Amino acid sequence: DDIMSFEAEKQAVYLQVYRPVYFQLVDVLLHKAQFPTDEEYASWSSDEKEQFRIY
Repeated sequence: DDIMSFEAEKQAVYLQVYRPVYFQLVDVLLHKAQFPTDEEYASWSSDEKEQFRIY
């Protein structure tokens, strides 16, 4: 919202700078939010499963 309130030239510069960072952050969050496959989860120790449950 803050970027959209700037004048058009400044807005274009900020969008060019921050857009890749935003999309990379979204990719990382989506990757971290995915539940592992059943095979991978079964291979984890109980401590790893507990860490995953808490996280």
